[in-house]
Amino acid sequence: MILDPKWLNWLKEDEERNLTILKENTPEEIKQEYIELLNEEQQRIQNGRLKKTIF
Repeated sequence: MILDPKWLNWLKEDEERNLTILKENTPEEIKQEYIELLNEEQQRIQNGRLKKTIF
């Protein structure tokens, strides 16, 4: 996944120290874009078009 720089202020680290968790006060617009991208990425992984995720 390639992160949009505008998301960096709204992400926090998970237990593996990857910026993957949205903060609670994230604007709805940012949440929606991020969730759509995650869903698209998961579909590509399931269809075999994306072998691994890059953070």
